[in-house]
Amino acid sequence: MAQYGSGVDVIAAFKKAATWHTAVSVNSANLGFRILSDTIAMGIPAYVPDNSLGSAWRKGGDLGNIDLTNSDITLECRYDSLNTLLAMFFGVAGAPTQLGATTAYRHTLTLANSLDGLFGTLAVYDGIIVRETPSVKVRGLEFTGRAGEAIQLRVMVIPDDRLEAGQVNTTLASVTFIAVDPRLMFDDALIRINTASGGALANSDTFYASAFTLSMERPFRSDHVTDRRRSVSEPIADGKPTFQLSMTEDRFSTVSRITDLKNRVLKKVDIEFLAGVNAGTAYPYRMYFELPAMAYSDVRIPVSGPGAIVPDIVLQGEEAVTAPTGMVGLVKPVRLSLDNIQTVDSLA
Repeated sequence: MAQYGSGVDVIAAFKKAATWHTAVSVNSANLGFRILSDTIAMGIPAYVPDNSLGSAWRKGGDLGNIDLTNSDITLECRYDSLNTLLAMFFGVAGAPTQLGATTAYRHTLTLANSLDGLFGTLAVYDGIIVRETPSVKVRGLEFTGRAGEAIQLRVMVIPDDRLEAGQVNTTLASVTFIAVDPRLMFDDALIRINTASGGALANSDTFYASAFTLSMERPFRSDHVTDRRRSVSEPIADGKPTFQLSMTEDRFSTVSRITDLKNRVLKKVDIEFLAGVNAGTAYPYRMYFELPAMAYSDVRIPVSGPGAIVPDIVLQGEEAVTAPTGMVGLVKPVRLSLDNIQTVDSLA
């Protein structure tokens, strides 16, 4: 029996779709992913009252438009069940490469200039009903790491609507989760920074962060249109994407961050997560970000009494003029590699 009103029963599943406003079935094996919360409401009406003269009281009001454009899904980031959601932001995936003769595969996600036509169907079973969102556009990703904790991922989305009686998904009884699927932990991370024009990144370039946030966001415009629906049309790009890495350093040990900020010295950065579990023999689960052109935009080294001086720094990502040493073929602001047991194209 379902534990009515209890979040322990929540199941979320996602799959790429082809036609905006038209749901596809997500009620299948291995389409499930584990969430902490989602803020996609069942509908936020504007409510349009009838203020016409001739009556002492309001009557004949209308719900007006439903606005769901600022919605999030929050989860503990995992190595294996999020390929499609992540690829929805990047835009280019392609066939994975098998690593040796093992069960491990490498997926490389790169940035497309446009995400037109890229969206998917999300369904969440809350123990009572299946909340179906026929079309979801991923507009941003935010990875947050704090010492001693799992890496949290906020997936910023623009839904077309949310239905309590789905077009297709009225049950998620056949949804299963990928086996193993370990979480990314803070201790799995290695961050390295070097001058973009310098040699390939090495362990001597390690940046010792006690907390970090990697945020990427594409601005979109989504309009209500005259098609007898209260939902929005497929969002279109409305500005340039942003890429930001914010970090708290463990201690103040060098003035180079300040001089690099003032001289606008471009940096290259990579962030690698390695799990303590193998996806295939000798190949651990892995998530690897490469950022070829990062510029310091803020460096704060506060002095506030006799305690430790702890710098906070922010870097902004942009397109590189040429691929830096060690990041072959990479000029766009970020590339993501995933090593896991998935054998199919992340956007298939």
